[in-house]
Amino acid sequence: MYPLRTTSKLGVGLILGPMLRHVSETSATIWVETKTRCTVEVLGRAVPTFCVAGHHYALVIIEGLSPATSLEYDVKRWRPAMPTSIIC
Repeated sequence: MYPLRTTSKLGVGLILGPMLRHVSETSATIWVETKTRCTVEVLGRAVPTFCVAGHHYALVIIEGLSPATSLEYDVKRWRPAMPTSIIC
């Protein structure tokens, strides 16, 4: 239902995902785990990763989707200019 293509800038590696974590009629939450701290972007929505026990995750919430349709999307990731957390 959701074909995937992933792209990367600066060699930020993707460990797991992308996976659809939640889907409603008009929104979807996409989950990824990355090798390092970075920013993850899907369909123009960019979020920084968060860190839990040394693992870096991102949850990207995409809203305003049309019901009963499929959509191709890219997962882009790049290193942020500023740290998102001090301790990880």
